[in-house]
Amino acid sequence: MKKFLIGIFLISVFTLFFEIVMFKIITFLTYPYIALVVFSISILGIGVGGLFAYFLRNTKIVSEICILLGIMSLISVIIIVHIPLTYSTISNTIFYWIFLAIPFILVGYIISMIFIRNKEINQIYFFNLLGSATGIVLSICLLNMLGAESSLFVASMIAFLSTLCFSEKKCIKFLSVVLSCIFLLLIILNSNVKIFDIAAIYSHYSSYDSKLLFSKLKENPDSILYTKWNYNYRIDILDFYQQLCGTLNNKKIIVSNGNFMSIVINPYNYDIGEAVKKDARVIIYPFLPNNSKILIVGTGGGTDVYVATYLNHTVVGIEINSDVVKLIKNELKNYTDNVYGNKTDRKIIVMDGRSFIESIDEKYNLISLSLTDTAYTAPEFTNILAESYIYTKEGLNSFFSQLSDNGILYVGRFLKLNNENMPTELLKLVSIFSEILKEKNTTLDQSVIVFSNRIQFPTGVMVDTGDLLVKKNGFNENESNEIVKVIENSGATVLYAPYHKSNNSEVSVIFYNFITSKNYTEFYEYYPYDVKPSSDDKPYFYENDKNHSTAKEVFKSSIRFSSFFITIALILLFVKTKTEITKKINYSIYFLLLGFTYMCVTTMLMQKFTLIFGNPIYSFTIVLFSILILSGLGSIFSRSWGIKK
Repeated sequence: MKKFLIGIFLISVFTLFFEIVMFKIITFLTYPYIALVVFSISILGIGVGGLFAYFLRNTKIVSEICILLGIMSLISVIIIVHIPLTYSTISNTIFYWIFLAIPFILVGYIISMIFIRNKEINQIYFFNLLGSATGIVLSICLLNMLGAESSLFVASMIAFLSTLCFSEKKCIKFLSVVLSCIFLLLIILNSNVKIFDIAAIYSHYSSYDSKLLFSKLKENPDSILYTKWNYNYRIDILDFYQQLCGTLNNKKIIVSNGNFMSIVINPYNYDIGEAVKKDARVIIYPFLPNNSKILIVGTGGGTDVYVATYLNHTVVGIEINSDVVKLIKNELKNYTDNVYGNKTDRKIIVMDGRSFIESIDEKYNLISLSLTDTAYTAPEFTNILAESYIYTKEGLNSFFSQLSDNGILYVGRFLKLNNENMPTELLKLVSIFSEILKEKNTTLDQSVIVFSNRIQFPTGVMVDTGDLLVKKNGFNENESNEIVKVIENSGATVLYAPYHKSNNSEVSVIFYNFITSKNYTEFYEYYPYDVKPSSDDKPYFYENDKNHSTAKEVFKSSIRFSSFFITIALILLFVKTKTEITKKINYSIYFLLLGFTYMCVTTMLMQKFTLIFGNPIYSFTIVLFSILILSGLGSIFSRSWGIKK
């Protein structure tokens, strides 16, 4: 095999591997909607690198560029983790993205030079796509094994090793081997001593402390007890001290991606009696028949599991994050009194909630969805573009269908009042059930209890919860009155309950008017926010602005942004070459449409395969890996098919 083919393979492995690791790092430092820019920057950077190659056409410095790539990929990350970046400062930190783009510009130059100086285009393209697919698989393995920081060292090593395939100079080869050995040593050291910790650097140099992990590290740099990266998240266990009733209480919390918090249950310091009076998640438990079967989706730190089993119920717990389950079963086993242990009254399953419920026939007395897939301390519009296949008509119907005849579905979210004091998120949940119950010939007004409570998270943030109880066969008057009494005694506010008068607050009146409405279409038309039921075809549960669709605005901005750079590139190409203008336009339109179609098909498959695989990460990995491999096979077989240039 020709060495340059191995070289293009290694550079392609680096590209996808580095791209995914950077996406995970920036998601951890900021939020997913910011981190998505990584994919745009990578493609744009490779395109810019291709333009440089087109004008410079210096094929003799490819090996030197590979060494520079390995060095700059690490330097760019070091610079980025020293820069505080939030959704409010993106326009002022364009250099943040410039530093991120530099490694991809170098990649674009290297790949273009390989295409320019070699004629085996179909073979080059095959190894290019094969390497990209391998980079995806490698990122899964190494993020789980080494973590993000050490994975960056691996990326640099791959770039250094590719130099051996492009250079005949002994000094360059020697330098690449030396640098590879140095970075291998860094990987070993970082796995044992932690010489490079992104969280520690970012929290120390950055003034941005709205993420829970970074604010706690500022207060106490030694508060992290345990850290584990995986392909989905970074998981940290923190020692957390909270002032309650004049005393300082120590708790342990699990923090995912620096922000999503779950308090770990400590049975030795937990008041069950107080919990069933105050905690919306478990307030319904005493009303269930003895030894009821309960399904808890999103078990987190184990509080729901502990309370349910303590009250003699049988629990099946679903948790999508395998590392959280491992932590509670192992490192926190004694602290939690083995709450996730293998016992006859409980079973913990690592799986997506919707995938699980659609794979079983078993019925439950209670199904609990408490803040499933939430990001409660993120900026208001962080989740708007996030697809949620749980909070759709089809998703919630799957859970509702698995209730026993007198079963209850609990959904805990947020009230999400806007500036006009009008509810959105909780009201949209109710609207989804209006459609579900209508199809089952059940009346909404007899089947739901809606309530809210203002609570303080351990972070100090005050939020209004939005809680919904839906009973399969409807609440009778006695049940409704008893539950309302408990809710009101807990300090929460009942927004709607059967046989219960509205409290005449503005929010309560809105829920009462909707639930008792005979014409939902008219309500949707006149209500100032979009609270229509979300569906699998439009799974954007969090978007509710009628007049300003964030999804549409992002799409329009992307089109404008892309059009600008495409126009510049075409002008440069037309000025540089003397080929017939018509032929250039035809080629340009062909490849633009081909690339656009490729991305549309990939995006659509990723979205729909999320329903099959139960996790957007799995969908992303499998779909992109398959498409790259199949495209590469098409390239390698193109010559045997007799397709002329």
